[in-house]
Amino acid sequence: MSRLLREPLAPLIVFACMMTLFFVAYLVEAKDVSLLFETTTSGFWGLLLVYWIIADTRQRNASSCTDFGFLCVMFFPLSVPWHCFRSRGWRGVFTLLLLFVIWILPYLVAMTIWITVYGR
Repeated sequence: MSRLLREPLAPLIVFACMMTLFFVAYLVEAKDVSLLFETTTSGFWGLLLVYWIIADTRQRNASSCTDFGFLCVMFFPLSVPWHCFRSRGWRGVFTLLLLFVIWILPYLVAMTIWITVYGR
């Protein structure tokens, strides 16, 4: 179990599970998702994706410059696909797809529960 928690994707998966729980809580209370929640989660996704890039680079023992984390933050939207293709070649497409699934899954679960509960 502790080996699984040391994987670079573990924080993203845990955060996606927490988001799912919060979305379900909003559905149970029949309230709209607050703007603060949306802003906070989008910011955390960005930080966790940069953390994943840095942790994945360290796990793969890839050499990087000392300002690697700063550069990932500065070029954030472009740094994710760049890292996937740089570290994995064309298999990076599968990694990007996995990251997309982790990102979209809380929304799909919440939408499915909403359709089930409210029947629309």
